[in-house]
Amino acid sequence: MDNLSAVGEVAARTSGGGMSQLLIFGLIFLGMWFLLIAPNRKRQKAHQQMLSALKAGDRVLLASGILGKILRARDGLLTVEIADGVRVEVLRGYVQRRLLAGEFADGAKEKDSGEVKALDWETASEGGTGTDGGEKKPVRRGSRGRPAKK
Repeated sequence: MDNLSAVGEVAARTSGGGMSQLLIFGLIFLGMWFLLIAPNRKRQKAHQQMLSALKAGDRVLLASGILGKILRARDGLLTVEIADGVRVEVLRGYVQRRLLAGEFADGAKEKDSGEVKALDWETASEGGTGTDGGEKKPVRRGSRGRPAKK
């Protein structure tokens, strides 16, 4: 009988721990809410407001990384010009963000890094006999138009 009374005493002492475990799980859930769920919902709401405010003439960044200018905006569809004369229709939801004035402006110059930018064809004469005859062979050119060093 002593064993049964000992088991009863242990059960009585540990039964109050269930409420504290529930409190701990509740605090963990609240922490996750404030750290993860609430900020994400706020971002989604701001993105939805931005999407609903898009209009013709806005410059946008698409989810694919393509920059363009909105030519026509309909309910769920946008006509975006991504290059001169190149127009694509995209769903409104695929606009990642609206670009600010001057951000990624047309004609913006990139820094010259000296890396090879293009592959040109140059006429090369056989055996160094001059420029009058020869075959075309590819020549890599640097960013300044000069042949790249090998």
